Amino acid sequence: MEDENIDQQPRPASRDGTITTNTAKPGAPCPHRQLVGASVTIQEPTESTLEVHPPHASVHTWKDFLIHIATIVVGLLIAVGLEQSVVYLHKRHQLAEAREGLRAELLDTRRQMAFRYRVSALQQDTSG
Repeated sequence: MEDENIDQQPRPASRDGTITTNTAKPGAPCPHRQLVGASVTIQEPTESTLEVHPPHASVHTWKDFLIHIATIVVGLLIAVGLEQSVVYLHKRHQLAEAREGLRAELLDTRRQMAFRYRVSALQQDTSG
């Protein structure tokens, strides 16, 4: 008796206090198509929409196999490209910080050298 209800998972109580169970089989359309309190309607995908999820059945033709591989390759290229963009921007930020630090250090060194030059010039004037 319990084995028959394994797929039924209780859901939290809704706003009106009722509790619903999930009796839908995997792959079956969802009976709730409208969001409560919203004006958004979820539509079933048409035949012309691209399947985002990998096929659940085995690939039978070379065309299906190549489409599957191409989808994976394009996804990986996008992911690597985005990662490299983030790395580039991070290194660019580090370079700007390093340049600013070098400018500040160079300016400080120039001020110290100018001060030392003035002090040595004054010492030479007073001693000579």
